Amino acid sequence: MYIPFPLQFSISKLLSIKKKTQKSCKSCKFNQCSRSTKKSWNLVLNTYRNTNVIKTNKIKDVKSKYLTKLDLGFNRLTSLPDAIGNLQNLTMLDLGENRVTSLPASIGNLQNLTELDLYNNQLTSIPDTIGNLQNLTELDLGFNQLTSLPDAIGNLQNLTMLDLGENLVTSLPASIGNLQNLTELDLYNNQLTSIPTSLGNLQNLTELDLGFNQLTSLQKNKIKELFQNNKTTIRIIL
Repeated sequence: MYIPFPLQFSISKLLSIKKKTQKSCKSCKFNQCSRSTKKSWNLVLNTYRNTNVIKTNKIKDVKSKYLTKLDLGFNRLTSLPDAIGNLQNLTMLDLGENRVTSLPASIGNLQNLTELDLYNNQLTSIPDTIGNLQNLTELDLGFNQLTSLPDAIGNLQNLTMLDLGENLVTSLPASIGNLQNLTELDLYNNQLTSIPTSLGNLQNLTELDLGFNQLTSLQKNKIKELFQNNKTTIRIIL
């Protein structure tokens, strides 16, 4: 089988390229019309994936208090044990490309986390304890089944990147306007009909993607007005 990537490419590198490709191709409806491209990506990634699939109960064996990075991406996890909250020195947790449907409240104990990747799972909600992760700078929730966010999301004031693309979000909490350090907000392909005016408080935002939602022309004009006095140049996709 021909794989058009050198062997030294890591899973994380390939996934990063895949995400960037999807983002750059949004204007041509990458996720809606390019099924062959998506299948090719999955073929490549599955070829390089860890063949020793981790079962949920095996996570309980991870007890090292010195562990700072944990990559569980590309397995078949459907849930996480409460014991995940014991790994309080974690700074990076990658759970991307699994089948996780919910997160335990103990996820909020990981207060040293700076990166949390939950890309492409089956999450339908996020626990309020997510608001305890106040050192978080990157939160990737893209490609899940979320319909809303908890108000506690507004506590993540060090967050610079929030990806909620390809979900089922119908509304955003007003507290999202508290994310003063946010530079990138991806809300592509959700079910939004409006956004809170507090979004205009995000003065450091440089990219806002609201493409393929249910926004009216009037709503789109209001969104543009919210950022007229922004400190930075902002790229808005509607």
